Amino acid sequence: MEPMIKSGDLSVRYLKDEDVHYLLKWLTDPNVLSYYEGRDRPYTKMKVREDFYLDDDEIRCMVLYKEIPIGYLQFYPLKEIEGINLPSRSYGMDQFIGETSYWNLGIGKLLVQSIVHYIKTTLKGSFIVMDPQVWNKRAIRCYEKAGFRSVGVLPNHEHHEGNWNDCLLMVKDLAAFNIQPLSLLHQKQLEDFITPCMGKFRNGHLNRNIQPR
Repeated sequence: MEPMIKSGDLSVRYLKDEDVHYLLKWLTDPNVLSYYEGRDRPYTKMKVREDFYLDDDEIRCMVLYKEIPIGYLQFYPLKEIEGINLPSRSYGMDQFIGETSYWNLGIGKLLVQSIVHYIKTTLKGSFIVMDPQVWNKRAIRCYEKAGFRSVGVLPNHEHHEGNWNDCLLMVKDLAAFNIQPLSLLHQKQLEDFITPCMGKFRNGHLNRNIQPR
């Protein structure tokens, strides 16, 4: 299978059925789970298939470095956040490096930059959203180096290891929309028509109320 993205030693291809064992290996590793899903929620083979092999509009991929599978990526069209319409051709994205020996080598930054380029040039995307938990400084620094910026906080947004944690709303503006950080006025507008609910954060989609920084 030809890679959909190739950048030096990094490549990205569509997820295949035989990738189940890679995902199962990574999502039973406590080091990986401490950042993704939680150490109290190790995966089973059935759960991998339930969560990663779905018939929907998400694009699910395997990340390879020098032809070795090292991580997972997904991106998907995103029309709105908490009832607020996003610019047309907006996308959300999530990713993790599952092989911990490849951490802290700059691969995460290269991966994010490569996907941003693909969304902009191939998919003609205009806007990309990610939402790392606020304590995940490594991910936040990585995304900032790739050109993302924070525009607000999503309070109690993601359930992780027994706690509801705040997440940082980070955006990459590909079409010069010049989105401004959320203000108190924006927050009031949100509160006027949003009924907050403690919905489960699922598959990277944003489903909680937004709070200005």
